[in-house]
Amino acid sequence: MTPFEIAFSAWLLFISGLGLDVEPQLLPPASRADIARLESSIDYALPDDFIALYLRANGQLDPFEGRHNFTDTYVPLFGNYEFITIDRVLSEYQQQLQWYEEELLEVFDVDVRSGDPIAAVAWQPGWVPFAVSNAAYYAVDLSPVRGGSYGQVIEYGHDTDENRVLASSISEFLTLASQRLDPEEANRYDFEAANPDDPHGRKFATLFFNMDWRQQPVDPSDYEFHPNPEMDAWNDANHCAVAAFLTWLEGKGFDENDRKVFETWAFNSIMPMSAWPGLLSPPMPDPMGLNAIYNNPLNELVSLELALRESTNYLVDDLPVTLEEAFTLLHQYRVDTGEWSQNWFNAAARIIQRARPPRVSLSAEASDVNLFMTDVTHQPDGSVLLCLQHSSDEADTKSECIEFRPEDVE
Repeated sequence: MTPFEIAFSAWLLFISGLGLDVEPQLLPPASRADIARLESSIDYALPDDFIALYLRANGQLDPFEGRHNFTDTYVPLFGNYEFITIDRVLSEYQQQLQWYEEELLEVFDVDVRSGDPIAAVAWQPGWVPFAVSNAAYYAVDLSPVRGGSYGQVIEYGHDTDENRVLASSISEFLTLASQRLDPEEANRYDFEAANPDDPHGRKFATLFFNMDWRQQPVDPSDYEFHPNPEMDAWNDANHCAVAAFLTWLEGKGFDENDRKVFETWAFNSIMPMSAWPGLLSPPMPDPMGLNAIYNNPLNELVSLELALRESTNYLVDDLPVTLEEAFTLLHQYRVDTGEWSQNWFNAAARIIQRARPPRVSLSAEASDVNLFMTDVTHQPDGSVLLCLQHSSDEADTKSECIEFRPEDVE
C-alpha cells in the first residue's frame, strides 16, 4: 500500500470508531482526465496524494441540497469540512481568483497562527481547496511561503479566525488526525439527531468535529451570547418571504410535497452575483459594505443566465417543473407582488428563452460541455458584460460574451 492508502484507511477506521461509515457517502472516483483538466486550469502541478485522494473518490454527496433521499448520519469526510468534487474545486478556485484579481479580498484582515508558515492573506493563487465549510476551506498550498512545503494542508477563509498549516501533506494530515484525535474528548464532536419537523425537510442526523488536534475544544456554555437583532429580523423576513411565495404557489395548484421542494430551492439556491443567500432573501445586514460590490441591478439578470447554465448550487433535481419554468414562476410572483415591473419580467423571459448548452446533474460523472471560466465586467456606461469560456470533449475551448444593458429593462 502507498503512504496515502495507509493514511486514508487509518482515517476511515478512525471514523468507523465513532460508529459511522462514511464510505457510502463518497462519490465515484474522478478520472485522470478530470485531474488533468484541473491542473491545466490552475496552472499548478497537483501533489501526488491530492491526486490519489480524487482517484479514490470525487467528493462526497451533500444531503443538504435536498435532492438526496438521505436518512443516515451525515459526517463530512474532513470533520467540519465537506469533501468537494473536482468541478467544485475548480469553481471555488476560479471564484477566488476573480475576487483576488479584482482586489475584493483585500477588505479582510487576516491573522496567522503563531509559527505556521502560511501567507497572511485571504487567498492567493496556488491555494487549491479540497474541502469546504461555508466560507472556510481546507486546501493544498502550492505557493508556500519560506519554511512551508509544497502541498502542505492549510485552513483559511472568512469563517476562520486565522490562517493555519495543519500538516505537510494530505497523507500526513490524515495520519496525524487519526493518531492524535481522542474519540472520547469532550466538546470535540457535535452530534445532532434527525429532526422530522425541520422546515427544510432534513431527515438525517449529522456529526461534525474539528480535525485540528492542536486546537483545544471550547465548551459551548463558555461562549458569550451576543444578541443580533438585525440578523434576527433578516432571518424572520427571509422566512416570511419564502412562506408568501409558497402560499402563492398553492394558489397555482402545487400540492404540499411540491411546495416543500420549492421551499428548499428558494432557501438554498444562491444566485452567484448576489451578496446574500436565497432566491427571495432581502439584503443581509452589511456592516462591511460588501453589498455595494453587487449594487448593479443587472446583476440579477447575469445571475439568472449563470444559474440556467450551471447545476452547482442552483438546481434541485426533484423540482416539479423545469428550472426555466421555476424561474418563470418566481418572476411572475415578483410581478404580482409589485417587486418587479413587466419590463423586468420581459427581460428575464428573454434570458430564459436563450439557447445554451444543456445542464448536467451534479451526480453525473462527466459533462460533454462544461462551463470553464466566468468573467463579469461592470462597464462605465452601466452595462454588464458576462464572458464565458466553454470546453468540451469534442471541441476546442470557445468564448462567448453576453451584454446586459440598462435600457433592456427601462
